[in-house]
Amino acid sequence: MRQQNKSEPAKLILRQFIMQLKASPRIFRLKQFTGHAVFPLVVYVMLTQVLRENYPFSHYPMYSKPNSESLDIQFITDGDGKPIPVVWHTGITPSKVSKLMGNRLKAGWSDRDAALDVLVFLRKQNAGRRGRLLPDKIKLMETSIAIQSGKVVESQRVLAEDSNPAKP
Repeated sequence: MRQQNKSEPAKLILRQFIMQLKASPRIFRLKQFTGHAVFPLVVYVMLTQVLRENYPFSHYPMYSKPNSESLDIQFITDGDGKPIPVVWHTGITPSKVSKLMGNRLKAGWSDRDAALDVLVFLRKQNAGRRGRLLPDKIKLMETSIAIQSGKVVESQRVLAEDSNPAKP
């Protein structure tokens, strides 16, 4: 004769409960679906398809958090003010140059000191690139684009100059 396990009455109750749920298949399927690990992903995909890139749900800051501050862009030029291809010379992208500058400014550096440090960094990055030397004189320029009195205003300024050529 088989001995009865203490957990058998609990299993019997659970079986009866499941049988009742199966009697109403829609509720059981819904509970199975919402309890599944993929359910949050399905909800997320459906929401992103409905909301698309509409304010304030966009993950692009320029759309989700618009502001009226000026847009500042930093770039490198030669001594005559002609832009140079910084990626080709240093391997550093123009956006990275702007981020380097922004990080130094956030750390409390003055505009000039931050710009000089970025130029020194770019010279170091350029030192190992044969046949791609930076010009003897380079400048870190900044273009600011802003809206003033309903008009787009663009201004340029030299942040720093470096006349110290990298030694081959």
